[in-house]
Amino acid sequence: MGIPLANFRKNQTPQNDMLKPHQTRVLFLDFDGVLHPPRAIAGAKPPQTPTQIRAGWPQTFEHLPVLASLLAGHEDVGVVVSSSWRHYLKEPELAELLESIGPYFAGAVQHGSRDEAISAYVQEHAIEDFAILDDVQRFFPGDWLQLILCNSALGISDSSVQQKLNGWLLQSANGKSVSDRAMGSEVRLQAATSCLPNHDQLNGVYE
Repeated sequence: MGIPLANFRKNQTPQNDMLKPHQTRVLFLDFDGVLHPPRAIAGAKPPQTPTQIRAGWPQTFEHLPVLASLLAGHEDVGVVVSSSWRHYLKEPELAELLESIGPYFAGAVQHGSRDEAISAYVQEHAIEDFAILDDVQRFFPGDWLQLILCNSALGISDSSVQQKLNGWLLQSANGKSVSDRAMGSEVRLQAATSCLPNHDQLNGVYE
C-alpha cells in the first residue's frame, strides 16, 4: 500500500526532478497502443536507440502530432512516461523520441509495475491532478478514475479518446474538476496498490 498523499513531506526531494515548477498537473503517457498501434513496433527487440527506432520502425509515434495539438496552450501540464519503454531508454532518449512535445516532457516514472510506479510518482511529487493514457486495463487493477483507456489499434487518434483528454485539459485548466479529481484520490491509490501486482515488468519487448 502506498504512502497517503497527506503524509508526503513537502520538503522531500523527489527522485525525478524534471517536473518544472509551473507543471502542476501530470499526464502519464504510454507509447504502444497510444501513440502508435503495437504493429508499428512489431519485431523490435530492445535495446534500440532513437535513431534505430525511427529508421527501422518509421510508423512509431505517428499519433504524436495529435497529442502535441491537444497539449498546446496547457503549459501547466507535464508529460511523464509510464510506458515500459522507460525500462530500455534513458530519459534523454525518451525526450528525443518525444521532441515535438519537448516543453511538456517531464521524465519518466521509476521501474516497477505501472500502477505502483505512477502511485509512487504522484505521492512523491504531491500531484493532485493527473490523467493516464494507456491501452492496457490490467495494468491498473482497482478503481483508477484518472485512466483514459485507448483502443490499441487507434490510440490517441480515436476521437473519443481525444474528447476525454481534452475534457480533462480544459476542465482542470478552468478549475472545475481539480477538486473533484483530488477528492478521494488517496483512497483510489490505496485501493489500487493493495491489489495483486500486475506484470508491467522487463519482458524483452516494447509495450
